[in-house]
This record gives sequence, C-alpha cells and structure tokens, in this order.
Amino acid sequence: MRLPTKKGKRAAILSYLLFACLCFMLPQTAHAAGTPAEVTLTVEQVFSTNAAGVNDVFSYELIADEANPMPAGSSGGVYSFTAAGTGSVKIHMNFPDTGVYNYTVRCSSLAASLSGYVYDDQIYRVTVTVTRQGGGKLAALVVVQKADNNKSASLRFSHSYVFRPSDPSIMVDPPVKKTVSGNPRTDSVFTFKLTAGNPANPMPAGSANGVKTMTIVGSGEKDFGTWAYTTEGTYYYTISEVNTQERGYTYDTAVYTITDVVKAVNNQLTVSRTVTNHLNKPVTACIFINRYKISSGGGGGNGGGTNPGGGVNPGDGTNPGGGSNPVDGTNPEGGSNPIDDINPGDGTNPGGNEGPRTGDDTGITLYMVVLAAGITAAAGSVFGLLYLKKREKKKYADAN
Repeated sequence: MRLPTKKGKRAAILSYLLFACLCFMLPQTAHAAGTPAEVTLTVEQVFSTNAAGVNDVFSYELIADEANPMPAGSSGGVYSFTAAGTGSVKIHMNFPDTGVYNYTVRCSSLAASLSGYVYDDQIYRVTVTVTRQGGGKLAALVVVQKADNNKSASLRFSHSYVFRPSDPSIMVDPPVKKTVSGNPRTDSVFTFKLTAGNPANPMPAGSANGVKTMTIVGSGEKDFGTWAYTTEGTYYYTISEVNTQERGYTYDTAVYTITDVVKAVNNQLTVSRTVTNHLNKPVTACIFINRYKISSGGGGGNGGGTNPGGGVNPGDGTNPGGGSNPVDGTNPEGGSNPIDDINPGDGTNPGGNEGPRTGDDTGITLYMVVLAAGITAAAGSVFGLLYLKKREKKKYADAN
C-alpha cells in the first residue's frame, strides 16, 4: 500500500476545511423566528340585581406565573381590566415560541366588597401550550380549570346585588271591620277579598293568583296578614266584600285601596303604606256595614219596606250620601252606610231615634204591649166612672 505523500495530506486537509466553510455558509432553520401563535381569552360576566342604578362594574386580574407573554398594558406580570353589567371582555396575547405558560384569572373586586353585593370568588387556572406544527407554524392549546381542578369551558363570573327584603313584622296591616245593622236571628258568614293590582305582586300566605279571601261571622274584625318585598317599586291592592246574596242583607260595596311604595335605605327595603277609601281619604281600618231587614211582606228582598235605600242605596234626597253606600261624618273611616245609634231608621228619620229599628220585632211587641195596657187602663176608667155615677143615682133615690 502506498502511503500518501506530504503534499497529498495537505490537499486533503484543505478539502475538509472547504467543506466545513460551505456548510456554515448555507442558511439554517431558525425555530425561534416566524409568526407567533395568537391566543384570545374571553372573560364572561353575568350581573343580576333587583335594584336600579347600582354599580355594576367589577375588576379582574390576569396574573402570569413566570415571565410569560402578557397582553398590552400589563405591568409586573399582571394585567388588570374591568367588566360592566352582563357581557364579556376579550384578552389578546401572542406567543413567539414553544412552551407551556400558566396564568391565573380572578375577580379582584372581592377586596372591596360592599354590603348587598354577592361576588363570584372563583379562581381559574389557564394553561397555554404552544407547539410547532408542520411547516414550522406555531399552534396554541388553551386549557381552563377551576380551583377544584375540574375543566371549564369558559372563564365565567356571576355577581349579584340584592336588597334585604322588607320586614313583614313592621308592616301596617289594616284590619277589616264588619258591622251588621239590624237584628238577624242568626249570624251570617261574610266574605272579603284582597286583590293585587298585579297578580305577580307579593301576597300573604294562602293567596292564589293575586287574590286572598277570608270570612267573618256576623259582626267582627280580622286581617289578611302581611308579606315581604324583595324589589323596589310601587304596589297596589284593593280590599272589598264579596256579595254572597245572603237573604235580607244589603251589602256594603265600599272598595279600599292599599298603596305600598317600596324603597331601599342602606340596602334594606322599607315600605311606606297608605290605605284610602273611595273618596281617596286615608283610613286606618277597612269598615264594611251591612244592613239587615226582612220586608213587611215576609220576603227576602234586601232593603225593602221603610228603607229608601232599597238594595244598594239609589242616592235620592232621603239618602244624604248619594250613590251607593254613602259616607258622612258619622263614619270617619270613610266606610259606607253610616249608622246613628246603630239604627238605620226609615226614610224620614236618618238617625233612627223615633221609631223601632228596621226589622226589630222586639220594638213592635213592646208597642203592642203598651197599646194593650193603655186600652185596658182606659176601659177601667170608663167602667169606674159609670159605677160611681150609678152609686150617686142610688143614693139620691134612697134620700128621696
């Protein structure tokens, strides 16, 4: 075997050096260069409230675990942003190289909690994994987890502002007072109803579809009960009597209106209540007066005989209230069918102090007794005079 000469060795070395230079001069693949992977995080906010005009802006933070890529406007690895009402906020980030990047997203308004607010204290973990795909293109995979490590399809925060409900124990509950004029042999059952201006209004227990009914036996007093409000606003109700056509009764057709104005004071709902009669005058009780009278013919017509009101008080000259169920100074609550001395009287005597009460059989019996006694006394006087005259004639005859 022939050994290479010194000149051949030198040529070989030069060939290797030339090859190495050519390799270094060829373009190299730069993995850190190219188009970065773009990631958009969407933070959703849901805000619910039963109040108007309250603050609905909440603050949030996106916090990087390390020196990770961050959105524009970040400082010290923290990106702060806000969301208002119900809506969403988008966060844009660019990732120029492969890697695994971790972040935390939370609501930062918790540090400044105010009375009445309920904050969502969920803390989300966001993991962005960037890999290189075919052709050298970067791609990002985003995984969101809740604090319990369960995956979440979104970054969603739900907040609310709720007033404390009104206190039913301090609500003014106007009593319903029933008075029966006349002397029925037995007490009848009278029905009353509380009706909401809107069936969706709060109502006391036992209500259905915005209506509650209750009964009073004979004359008496009762109330419908109280309830709580959870939303500001103005609420209307009416109280009236149900005409159940009890024989011999003229029913009171008065209607009372309850107006509740509900407002929040220091996050507590308060109720300002007004109760008015049909003349729009404030009252403290809902008074209903039913007249009882059986007609002279023994029938069951309401209000017949000596009662010019006849049924529902037509409002002629003998009825100073006019219309149906008059209101005068004898009933300061503004109810109807006033009673003077609990005696409705007849058409010529509204006060009812000169004759028997309408439908009062006891008064008639008393007059019959007095009349019989008078007749007996008169007859006795006549017989006594006749007897004395006869005795005088006899004495005169005996003397002659």
